[in-house]
This record gives sequence, structure tokens and C-alpha cells, in this order.
Amino acid sequence: MLDPLRVEDWSVPDPLRPRSTSIAGVDAPPDEIEGLLALASDCGMSAEQARERMRHVAAALVSWPDRARRNQLSECEITTMAESIEPRLEAVAAAAGADNRARRLRRMHPGEP
Repeated sequence: MLDPLRVEDWSVPDPLRPRSTSIAGVDAPPDEIEGLLALASDCGMSAEQARERMRHVAAALVSWPDRARRNQLSECEITTMAESIEPRLEAVAAAAGADNRARRLRRMHPGEP
């Protein structure tokens, strides 16, 4: 039986494989940003409002590995999660026009939240 607390029992996610859930009908990375923008529109947000929200999300998540370490996740767990989180975080930041700022912040403050 698989134990969700044992890292050895985790399956490594394939970031290009379609998910079992979708965002506005999108279930794979190449179109996720379009799905987020469509969902934002369905929720009554303009494209600029959606991009502003994406900027806030990207800025808040830049330091996720450090926060994971503070919550005692192992480097193995962080590496596994990074394979899924990082490409999506970069896509959200790029779509929001925040990618350069997020990368700059990470280089300037690598160990800070």
C-alpha cells in the first residue's frame, strides 16, 4: 500500500501530461495561461485585472522553496515539487509581465521569503 508520507511512494508528475482537472477546459501546460485568462473573464475580470492578480501570485510564490524548507520539507520533496511548480510559476510571471522582476528578486534574495 502506498504511504503518502513516504517520498519513495510519490509518483513524479509529468508536467506535460494532461491533468485530471482543468482550468476553463485546459488541462495541459502549453495553454494554461489562456485558460486562466478565460476563467478570469468568466469571473468578470478584465485581462489587465487578471494580469495584475497574476503578478501578485507570482511575487508571492517566488520564495516558495524557502518556505517549504522552513516547513521542514526535504530537498527531495522540494525538487519533486519544483518540477511542476517552477514551469507554471514562470509561465504565470511571464504572462503577467513579472518574469524579469521575479527572476531579479530571486537572484538578489535567494534565501529570503
